[in-house]
Amino acid sequence: MYKECQGPFNFSSNTVKTKILDIQIKKIPSCDKTVVGGRICYTITIENNNNVDLVEYLFSDMLAKNLTYVEGSFTVDGEFIKPIMIGNEINHTLNIDANQTVVISFCVIVTSK
Repeated sequence: MYKECQGPFNFSSNTVKTKILDIQIKKIPSCDKTVVGGRICYTITIENNNNVDLVEYLFSDMLAKNLTYVEGSFTVDGEFIKPIMIGNEINHTLNIDANQTVVISFCVIVTSK
């Protein structure tokens, strides 16, 4: 059993600062509408507006059930990269320097309405 502390007490605590990450992500499709069998390409910009590098930042995008990823279309800053596909989810780990922007692009095919 614990005893209650009795005071008065005079003490101070250390100051704790928490850094909230400032990351802006924008995803823009190449078109608003398409037909079954049509292609949509996406451009995603990820802005690291922090003074620290983002190391092993996981980019993940779950595609709608009626979309299929176009193999070989995934690029990071123009460099073709093979993402990790888990079902209909695209995944890739990025390193983004402080105050830098990374541009990802990939295409999908519309398989149904």
